[in-house]
Amino acid sequence: MIKPLTSLRFFFALMVFLHHLDFLQKSNSVFLKWIYLNIFKEGYVGVSFFLYFKWFYFII
Repeated sequence: MIKPLTSLRFFFALMVFLHHLDFLQKSNSVFLKWIYLNIFKEGYVGVSFFLYFKWFYFII
């Protein structure tokens, strides 16, 4: 049952990693700024997922 959730774990771990690329916010490129502010900045959601996933795993 946990095996299919591995891909979700990868996706949310990637979100957390990309959230820490804050040097993109200071970039001269409008596109990189937009990507960081509208997509990568939401990486903190990955931390919440890991907390919920941990409790789900302990319950099973």
